[in-house]
Amino acid sequence: MRNIIVCDFDGTLLNRNSFPLWISFITKRAFLKMNWLLFIRLIWLLFLRKLLRFSHSFFKRKLIMLNVPQDYNEEFVISLKPYINQDLINILQESTCVMILSTAAPSSYAKYLKNIIPFAIDKEYFSYVEKGKLIENYGKEKVTNLLNDFGKDIDFIVYTDHYEDIPLITSSKQAYLVNPSTVTLNKLQELNVSYKLLNTRVLT
Repeated sequence: MRNIIVCDFDGTLLNRNSFPLWISFITKRAFLKMNWLLFIRLIWLLFLRKLLRFSHSFFKRKLIMLNVPQDYNEEFVISLKPYINQDLINILQESTCVMILSTAAPSSYAKYLKNIIPFAIDKEYFSYVEKGKLIENYGKEKVTNLLNDFGKDIDFIVYTDHYEDIPLITSSKQAYLVNPSTVTLNKLQELNVSYKLLNTRVLT
């Protein structure tokens, strides 16, 4: 079997956090297209999020369950192209490994992310809702999902930017930290976790 690369999306393949960008995009798009029902539901959810401070997971589940029109999500993904980490793309394009995209982003738009990645994605994991329950692909769940599909003896390389992926990092045979924050570096040093640093150009 070919070697396996597991790559995070937000902050790694993308030089941004896509989730707040998505919320802003679909809210504006609903307004411009006079989709008043969706617009009001989005504004109401944002208001309740501020007022009640309910959890990120609850908020994500509610947003996924809004069933945002497909064309909104596809257009949003296209809008992310300027923020793609081209340096990392160039590195991964040279690889012959099995490519896995593993992100906590919601399925609403995450299932279209491969459309802006210029190489084949062999497997993708993202967060989704099933029977009203949020199935997260986050932290330890990323490792669990990977082992369930590829077996416990899997050897893989991981590219990520964030300490939230420490379970993936410690389970990998090699970890690359892509433009990590000082907080992430400090957390990995505290845990004595080994990694290689990959600093790429970040366009603002």
